Amino acid sequence: MRLDINFNPARISYMTAEVFTRKSLQKVEKYMETKEILGLVGPRQVGKTTSLKYLQEKVAKQGKKSSFITFESLQDRELFETNINLFSKLYVIPNDIIFIDEVQYAKEAGQKLKYLYDTLGKKFVVSGSSSLDVRDMGKFLVGRINYFKFYPLSFYEYLEAVDPDCCEYLKDAKSEQISVGVYSIKLNDYFNTYLVYGGYPRVLESLNDQEKQQVLKDLLDNYVVKDIKGLLGLTTSVELINLAKALSLQLGGLVEYKSLGDMCGLSPQAVKNHLKILEETFVICGLYPYFTHKESELSKNPKMYFWDSGFRNAVIKNFQEASLRMDKSVLLENYVYNQLRHDLEDDAYINFWRTRSGAEVDFIVESGGKLIPIEVKTSNVKNREIGKSFFSFIDKYKPQEGYVVTGGGNFGVREENGCKIKFVPAYYFSF
Repeated sequence: MRLDINFNPARISYMTAEVFTRKSLQKVEKYMETKEILGLVGPRQVGKTTSLKYLQEKVAKQGKKSSFITFESLQDRELFETNINLFSKLYVIPNDIIFIDEVQYAKEAGQKLKYLYDTLGKKFVVSGSSSLDVRDMGKFLVGRINYFKFYPLSFYEYLEAVDPDCCEYLKDAKSEQISVGVYSIKLNDYFNTYLVYGGYPRVLESLNDQEKQQVLKDLLDNYVVKDIKGLLGLTTSVELINLAKALSLQLGGLVEYKSLGDMCGLSPQAVKNHLKILEETFVICGLYPYFTHKESELSKNPKMYFWDSGFRNAVIKNFQEASLRMDKSVLLENYVYNQLRHDLEDDAYINFWRTRSGAEVDFIVESGGKLIPIEVKTSNVKNREIGKSFFSFIDKYKPQEGYVVTGGGNFGVREENGCKIKFVPAYYFSF
């Protein structure tokens, strides 16, 4: 039985972005004094527009002049496309910083931004919801733009918004205190809700489950059915929705293009094209196998995960409580992958490991010359229940540390062949 999660939605003001910390926004703030264009990219409705407005408010307090333009406005977009000099006179020349939202909607955005940047020397901060369009724009802005990925809320950010005291406790408490602490039941409930409904800010603002489900349904309809269908030039969204459903049901499994095509009525090449669009529009994210030139790990086919578990659950119309779900194990995998992508630095690599003999480890992180294996388990496990594959990887690659992330609430540490293996609850993995 779920606890009622009570919080004041008025406190979660996405017009100020000051209520809780966004790691991505913190990164952007560090570059506001540089001359390069700053590009905020990520799915729709993850807070990019709010972050632009927050940054505009902040620079205003510093005495700087700025303009805010959204290219969802047909009038402003057409002015930018057809009369760049008038656009410049109205929005660029009088200001120190120019904020442009949804820049991907404008034709030839890259060329025109390059012209404005090179000729006027102003600071631009832009956002985009399609990396295909943003990347095309970026071809004209080499050496002139820095990109920052924006994600749905991490569990840390989610918890900081709904229950700051609980978040602070979890951040500061020692591991042995958490399992028996006053917040342990609430933590499990918050986490299970997060697994089901994900981290889109508008979902967090919703007052009940029915509202959460409607927000996710609207997001699915507007994002996949309309926007992405248009990018693919499809006359119908049926094939795209069927592919998203197939991926949802095979979450965390190896992608087999022919099999997916047979399920969706698509050729293997069409499946690859559609998957690329879904990746480039931040719906799914591929995870690729770890291998070296000396070894021959099995397939180069990726696994696919969703950027947000709530979005995935909306695709298959399943919002059953996490504790009752048959797919909780893959939801946990999806969660861990997104937390890794959210928290790791850009120079880190995330893969999975799979050998011809069938050994497999869920995630391998390569960072700073070190390898870190990570295995995900639905419930608490004893040492011997981790699985032979995990120890095979340790024997082969000799990592110094590894993690077993569980859906239970227990902590632990074990030494194996020089590797320190840490057992942590999934809700703690974001901290």
